[in-house]
Amino acid sequence: MTTPMLHHYTCVHSAQGIIADGRLRTMADHHGMRELAPGLDWMLHIIWLTDLDMPHPRALGLDRRALHCDRTTWRFTAADTTTVVPWTRWVRSRTDITRRVRAEVEAGCLPAHWWISCVPVPVRLPALRTHRSGALLGRTTADG
Repeated sequence: MTTPMLHHYTCVHSAQGIIADGRLRTMADHHGMRELAPGLDWMLHIIWLTDLDMPHPRALGLDRRALHCDRTTWRFTAADTTTVVPWTRWVRSRTDITRRVRAEVEAGCLPAHWWISCVPVPVRLPALRTHRSGALLGRTTADG
């Protein structure tokens, strides 16, 4: 299976850290360990990507039901997808994710468009602002 072009959507405050590092990192690596709801600790150790080139908050599970900021403001494109696997394959391999938890995470979303990596993923710069001005954030490699 050929991996399509993959993107990671995020908010303004997280975008700055991704640009500084040049890669996507897990929540545990980026923010340190934090407590999540029971049964969701595995989320600390993965990076979410999608093959959707336009942000669809509900399809991606990024609507504001559980989030306090707009996680669709900036789009980063993965520069290397060798460590990325489809969510559906990844989640089936996990014995620590119950059917109930999986059903809750996927409810009302489009998990066929989700991709997962457990290690940092390099990104292409600049990033694209997905709405309002359409501005670019960060430097291109040509900028040095």
